[in-house]
Amino acid sequence: MKYLAFIILCISLLLPTTAVDAAGSNPYCVGMSGKFTATNWPGGSIMVACAGDTGNAGCRGEIATIKPGESFDFDNCTCPPYASESIFGKSGCVVIGNNLKITQLTNGNRPVQGDTSLPVGCKLNKPQPIACGANGDVITAPFSITCTAPSPTRTPTPSPTPSPTPSPTPIPTSTPTPSPTPSPTPSPTPIPTSTPTPSPTSCPIPGIVPNIHITCPSCEAAATSSPEITNVIDTPTPILTP
Repeated sequence: MKYLAFIILCISLLLPTTAVDAAGSNPYCVGMSGKFTATNWPGGSIMVACAGDTGNAGCRGEIATIKPGESFDFDNCTCPPYASESIFGKSGCVVIGNNLKITQLTNGNRPVQGDTSLPVGCKLNKPQPIACGANGDVITAPFSITCTAPSPTRTPTPSPTPSPTPSPTPIPTSTPTPSPTPSPTPSPTPIPTSTPTPSPTSCPIPGIVPNIHITCPSCEAAATSSPEITNVIDTPTPILTP
């Protein structure tokens, strides 16, 4: 018998202890624990909660805020049928969401209420509530959330900055040379016209007229004296016949 008792003791030491003993949870409540993992998590945290009540057992419910890689460990979740007003209409369960809270009701229940939505593009790997238990149960309830990877942001290729078109070099406009103002042409000084002195008219030498002596008083002749008429031919006087 001694050997049998010793063998039984050794076996009991080698066997794993129950979750209740390991967690030290309240045997009158539901114990829940688990780890949060995520893929392509956009950042931030998420809330985990279980309902409670105001009974003497002390199962008042619990709530925690965790990030991927962190765990929750609840010892005081209420057991059915208490807190049936919780999200999803079930009691003794753990739920995931945002802005969760435990609300005290007049009937003594403390249900979980709030928003159970997840970030856009994310999906829970199991339906809500993720786990439920009865009085004295200790439930392991890990959960995982997978999110759609954001599309890589493409860095826009900067468009080459167009070189500024050089403005054409303006051709210098030559300043027109002002035409010289013509000087007024002086009126010619009239030259007094001298009255020409009439040159002495040459007196032609008249022909030879018989019996007539001709002189030219106003002519300048070579000699001042009357010219002599020589070679006078005595021509008979013509007789006119009536």
